[in-house]
Amino acid sequence: MFVIGTAGHIDHGKSALVEKITGTDPDRLLEEKKRGMTIDLGFAWFVLPIGQEVSIIDVPGHEKFIKNMITGVGGIDMALLVIAADEGIMPQTIEHFQIINLLEIKSLIVAITKKDLVDLEWINLIKEEIKELLKKSPYLSSPIIELSSHTGVGVDDLIAHIEKEASIINFNKTTNKPRLAIDRSFVVSGFGSVVTGTLIEGSLDIGQEVELIKSNQIGRIRGLHIHNKPYDHAEPGNRVAVNISGISHQNILRGDTLTTPNWLSVTRAVDVQIKLVPNTKKILKHNSSVMFYTGASESMVKVRLLTSNEMVSGDVGLAQFVLEDMLPCVSGDRFIIRTSNETIGGGIIIETDVNRHKRSDISIIERLYTLSEGKPLEIIQQHITDSKISNIDLLTSLTNFSTEEIISLIHKLIQDKQIILLDSKNNSEINSLISTTYYEYIKTRTINYLEKYHLDFPYRKGCTINDLNRILMIPDSYLPLIINQLIDDEILKITNQLISLIQFSIDISENDNLLLNEYLEMAKSELFININSVFKNRELVNLMIQEAYLIKIDAEIVMSSQEYNTMVNKIIELMKNNQDVKVAEVRDYLGISRKNALLILEHLDEQKLTKRNGDFRSLNIK
Repeated sequence: MFVIGTAGHIDHGKSALVEKITGTDPDRLLEEKKRGMTIDLGFAWFVLPIGQEVSIIDVPGHEKFIKNMITGVGGIDMALLVIAADEGIMPQTIEHFQIINLLEIKSLIVAITKKDLVDLEWINLIKEEIKELLKKSPYLSSPIIELSSHTGVGVDDLIAHIEKEASIINFNKTTNKPRLAIDRSFVVSGFGSVVTGTLIEGSLDIGQEVELIKSNQIGRIRGLHIHNKPYDHAEPGNRVAVNISGISHQNILRGDTLTTPNWLSVTRAVDVQIKLVPNTKKILKHNSSVMFYTGASESMVKVRLLTSNEMVSGDVGLAQFVLEDMLPCVSGDRFIIRTSNETIGGGIIIETDVNRHKRSDISIIERLYTLSEGKPLEIIQQHITDSKISNIDLLTSLTNFSTEEIISLIHKLIQDKQIILLDSKNNSEINSLISTTYYEYIKTRTINYLEKYHLDFPYRKGCTINDLNRILMIPDSYLPLIINQLIDDEILKITNQLISLIQFSIDISENDNLLLNEYLEMAKSELFININSVFKNRELVNLMIQEAYLIKIDAEIVMSSQEYNTMVNKIIELMKNNQDVKVAEVRDYLGISRKNALLILEHLDEQKLTKRNGDFRSLNIK
């Protein structure tokens, strides 16, 4: 779908031209009919000779309704700048053209209307004025069409140029999560709430759950209309009317955003790159206030300049806007700023939901310049560096790139060894990404920690994952992926859920080996031994338990594995012969104290080898 927005001074013939092209009068309000001027947005459509449908948004030309004009041109592919031949370029012509320029509308056609009211010499003078206006803009080579909506002369030529432009414009409508900037809402009897707007990106389907971000309401799509025809599916770039169930019309706000739930929210502050229009006499000062327009939304904002104390005509710089009214903003969206009576600048939203910055922090300025002016590859790399560990969904929400673009950029960054795809041996999908710099930092921290750990605890097979993560502080969802990556890179190994460096092995010294044998003999002779009162080298004892030289039957009591196995076999023999036995019977059979008999029986209960039934115990073997 191709969307055109009109622009131009009041009474220069925008609505008449739209009606001539489409057969539809875009002035829908009674007041507009009475006053003969467009007040709010009007909508119409037509079909090009090649069969392509075109939507037209007719915007008001009066200075008082400039905010409605900004709302209308936010999602268009082409601007139709209308200039009356009998008046030429007027103040709102210039302001509308500046807005088109600031929003970086892809294409522009200039229509000189009311050709029938002037002579050829006058037309040529108007053309020279227009060329001067276009000279220092991206629209220098834009076609200028002379026409008359009254006689129809030149209208076919205009349509031919629209068709030509529509065939060469790169629409770049992304298929990410849908966003519909709501510029109108109303009620249809028997159907309920309806909202309209341009579907900026993504697609909508009947039955889909949707959310209104500003009003924080959840509903479901009941119907979709494009050009008064019902559809089950709406693609990005269309002017769409959406019938929503579950949301009251009274709760729908103009300027709201309709999208899928749980990814977009309103924001209080945004980082922006801002450009002031040429020839403005206004000075934008640090901590001043202006009106901010993006999509169909608006708010008063406080301006925190980051790269200067003030900005003048033509200046470009970085700033942070603090919004009086929280709005649903998305990185990469364009915006306009105005004083009470003048458009003074615009630019691009770099980031949303941001914290206050130190104006003197050069690293923040450099980062923001990368995000605002960098190549797509640099922008994606910066976001991955910022988030440390990232994924496709996060990168999609942080940028205005499509999923396909992001995947392509990620493959290039992996190829250049700037980022790493985590756990790629076990999972080929691009789910978790980490910057090479951050991964190297994690690797170094891990090696340093484990080297010290092995030095402090030479007889332990390793630390737990939780112990390691106390110094790495990696989110739980990503921790296993990082560990797997370190294992794949032959940095770590895991033994019995304990992590160690891959080259680590337990090496018992000659003295400790003698002590180990001494402890083992003590355990054999005393049968039940308290490790706290007898053994002095606890690390060696832990190793003996770890390697099954000793069996821990209680928090403090151990036995030699040899004596333990002998005793357990005797208990099994006793229970096989007598089935149910009491503690006293075990005591007498083994020739040990009741206390120790109870200790080993409770241990065997825990091991599920025996089971207790009142005062009796039996084998837990079917």
